[in-house]
Parts: sequence; structure tokens; C-alpha cells
Amino acid sequence: MAVELSIELSTLSFLTLVIVLLTLRHYCGKSYNQAPWILYTLLLFSYFICFIPVPLLLCDVQAAISTKAYNPTVHTFWAVIYWSTQALAWFVLPVCKSYLEQGHFSPRKRLYAAISLNVRMYIAMGLVVLILVLWVLVKEGIDNFQALIEIGRAASNAFGLFLSMSFLGYGLVEVPRSWFFWANLERYKMWHEFTANNIWDAAEGSQIDWFDLQEEIKKITREVKEGHELYRFVEAINRTVEEVNADIHASCPNVLSTREGSRRLSHSHSREENEDAEQEFTEVSLVALNGKVKQIAHQLLKTEYEWQHHRKQYYFLEDALKAKADQAPKSLRTRRSHPEWLGPWGHFVDLAEYWYWVSLRAFVLRSIGAMLLLVSLAVLWSEAVTPMNPSWSLVNQVINVMPEGVMMQLVILALLAYITCCSYWTLFHLKLFDMYSLVPHHSNPAHLCWAGYNLTRFILPLCFNFLTIGDLMDRDAATSDISFIRVFGNMPHLGLLGDRFRRWFAPTLLICITLFTACNGFARSLSLCDLKSFVTVDHYTDEEVSEGKEILRTARKKDKSEREMEEALSSDDEDQL
Repeated sequence: MAVELSIELSTLSFLTLVIVLLTLRHYCGKSYNQAPWILYTLLLFSYFICFIPVPLLLCDVQAAISTKAYNPTVHTFWAVIYWSTQALAWFVLPVCKSYLEQGHFSPRKRLYAAISLNVRMYIAMGLVVLILVLWVLVKEGIDNFQALIEIGRAASNAFGLFLSMSFLGYGLVEVPRSWFFWANLERYKMWHEFTANNIWDAAEGSQIDWFDLQEEIKKITREVKEGHELYRFVEAINRTVEEVNADIHASCPNVLSTREGSRRLSHSHSREENEDAEQEFTEVSLVALNGKVKQIAHQLLKTEYEWQHHRKQYYFLEDALKAKADQAPKSLRTRRSHPEWLGPWGHFVDLAEYWYWVSLRAFVLRSIGAMLLLVSLAVLWSEAVTPMNPSWSLVNQVINVMPEGVMMQLVILALLAYITCCSYWTLFHLKLFDMYSLVPHHSNPAHLCWAGYNLTRFILPLCFNFLTIGDLMDRDAATSDISFIRVFGNMPHLGLLGDRFRRWFAPTLLICITLFTACNGFARSLSLCDLKSFVTVDHYTDEEVSEGKEILRTARKKDKSEREMEEALSSDDEDQL
């Protein structure tokens, strides 16, 4: 049994590592050079620590059920994960995020500033926590150090449960809803038209900010000559600007040519007025400028990618709807050509893609959405009935009623993986006011650190919640057959922070957020603040959709003319050769 468990853990760990590598590659992509390699190694470890609990908890529960005894190997795994997540969540990753956001030119000063910032933040938070701890000590009559440690663990678990229930409640609704939304090509195309103006404006604004920033840097460069004590700092800023411009022109050659000229005159007058004004430059001001360069450079790369990706998706949706109306498979291939190795088989690829998009796609996506909706209802039911009678929970039925075997393991893994995916999906798609949002291929490493320390804060409480709805937590932690419970512990009876929090507050919070999301509460509330990114499809206006459609149609004509010009130039070069 021990050998089989070791082989199973090794296999699952390898598969988890592959998933983590693919996830980081998807979000890092072209931003890999924005941070040192040691930080990406730390991110790899952090995300691995946040993904491995899913298969590990499956092995832990299965071993406890089959052998009726806890496994020391699994216990060691959980101990490493528990203390690693605590260190990563509350110190390492927050410091790394602050380090990447600092504008200091030397690593030592950046690290010092990052640690100082986090220490000040934790001192402020510590005052609030101290008041809470004193209240619990007085209320519960606690007078020993071990009980104080239990309070700290209970508070950390309660905070993690609050995060996990918030993310899970939103994901249980939005994950199935997204599949139904993607199945309707007309509504999906309309969403692209509605959001086009916002994305285009963001890209244009980033270009203007970057252009103005370069003008400011040029002025500083003219005044800070070689030999000046601040010259090396100005040179470092110029190197960063050159690297960003090289990245931009490599991926979007015409990115600064179309709108930069139209804005040049509007800014020239203000520049001329400020040219004669004397300005003193200090190391502090250049540090702030360097931080601003990093921020605007990332925003520029991110918004340009979003605008390009948005356009490409819209073009293909137009082609798909046109192919569906004309019953013409070839019109679906207008945006790209076949690989050469396909040869004559390209025609069959055309037909397969045509029939998928026209006939099969809606059925497939709606079927997946329906299955995910059933799983969401099962999870929601289990969370709702656990405080009253845990035996009604479907997760409890799977664990205690289903016969042991492969099918039981697959069902437990599917439920646990779905709960985790819903929570992670919400975090990875969180774009409230564009703070720390993750964008495929262009995510800022600091944003990946932000997502990482949030994952480390709620992954173990999420596993704790899964065992709760499976009715596996009501036992003494010291003698439990499940290694996770021995390491993580059971929430002590500490009033609101203890057993009542996991049994009543957590599921109530989940149900409230789920119902609020199902009624589009977040979208309706935020749309009142004129945040168009959160408006639902049912609230689109014809004027906004028409405006976005015109922007996308104009962009497509321009992209087509540029592509034809490039092909003409390429053919001329071939003729000359």
C-alpha cells in the first residue's frame, strides 16, 4: 500500500507540475524578462504549492478510508505545504510584489523599501488583530500560549474561508454561465462590439501616456549630461524605455504611428510652456519616475495585446456568422492560412471547422455548461445542508456511501477539482478597476505575486471546507486518520472565529454571494457607477454597440490594407532576389 501510494503521489505531483508550468507560461508569456529568474522559480514553487493540495487531499482521504490509519508520508507533505503557504502568503510573496513595484535602481534599496512597506502595513494591521485577540482572550478566559497559537490559526483559517467562499460563490455561477454565453455567437459578437470602445480607449490612453513620458525623459536626458551624479540613473531609465519600445515594435510595428502624430500638436504647446521652467532633479524624483516607467510600460504592452486579441476574436466571429449564413466553409478561413504540412488535407480541416462552428459548437458548449451547472447545484446543496444535517450532503454521500474504488476516487477528484477551479477562475479573472488583473502572455510579475499570495491564503481553508461538507472534520485532530486534519487542525470553539464560523457563517456567505451573482447583482451595482465592463448583455444599448461595431469595422479595414501592403512588399523583395 505504501509503495502504491508513493507511485500515485509521484505521478500526481508530476502532472500538477506540468499544469503549473502551462499556467505560468500562459500568463507570463512575453513578460518573462520583467523579473529575475529567481522570482519566477519562487512563483513556480508557490503555484505548485497551491495546486498540489487537490490530488494530495484525494490520496489522503482515500488512504484514511481504506487503511483506517493516517499515513506518515502524506503527513509530511501536508506539514511542508502548510508552513510554506503561511510563509509565502504573509511575508515572501507580499515582499516580492512590493520589490517588483519599487522604482529604486539597486536591488538592495528595492528590497529594503519593499520590506519597510510591508512592515508598516503589518504594524497597522497588527493593531486591529491585537484588539481582536484581546477580546477573544477575555471572552474565552484563555491564559496559555498554546491557546493563543490556536487563536492565530483559527483567525488565519477564518480569513481564508472568507476569501474562498467569496471566490467560490461567484465562480459556481459564472463558470457554467460563461459556457452558455460562449455558445451563442450573436451575443458573444455583441459583447465584443460593446466592449470595443473601452478597450480601444484604454490602448489609446496608454499610448498617449507612454508618448508623454518619453518626452519628459528626453527633457531630463538633455539636462542631465554625462558626468552628472544622476547620469547613471537616467541611463538606466533610457535603457528600460528602449527595451519597451523594442518589444512594442516587434509585436505591433505601427502601434505608435497612428495616434501619436495626432496627439503631438495637442501636447506641443504645453511642452513649450514648460521647457523654460527650471526643474530640480533628485534621486528620489528619478526613483519615482522609474517606477512610473515600469507601470506605464506594462499598461501599454497589456492594453495593446488586449486590443489585438479582441480584434482577432471579433474578426473570426464575423467570419463564423457569415459562414453560417452563406453556408460557405471557405469564408471561415479568411484570418489565417493552413500549415504547409497539411497539404491537400486542408480542405477537410475547413469542413471540420465549419461544421463545428456552425452546427456542433453551440450543442457542445451548452452540454458542458449544463453539466457544470449540475455540479454547481450539487456543491451548493452540500454547503447549504451541512449545518443542519451533514448526511444530506452529496459530498458526504460520495465519501461514505459509494463503494471504494476508482469510480469513488474519480468522483471525489472531480468535485474537489471543480470547487478549486471555480475559486481560481474567479481570482484569475478579477479585473475590478484593472487592479492586479492577469492578462494572457502579458501579466505583470507583481500581479502574479498578488494572485499567488491570495491562492496560498485560501487553498488550505478550501480543502478544510471540502472536508467539512464531507462530514470529516468532527473528530479529534490528534487522532484523526486524515493527515490534513492532524496538520491543519480543527477550528476550536472560539465563538465567531471557531466552529460556528465554518458551520454557519461560511456556507451562509457562499449562498448569499451565489444568489447575488445569479441575479447579476455585481454587474447591476457596478454599472450604476458607469463601469461598462460589468454591464450584462441584457443592458447593452444600441448606440454603444453601434459605436463599437464601427470601431472594429474600421480596424479590420486598416488591418487588411496593412496586410496586403506587407504581402506586396514581400513579393517585390522575392522578385528582386
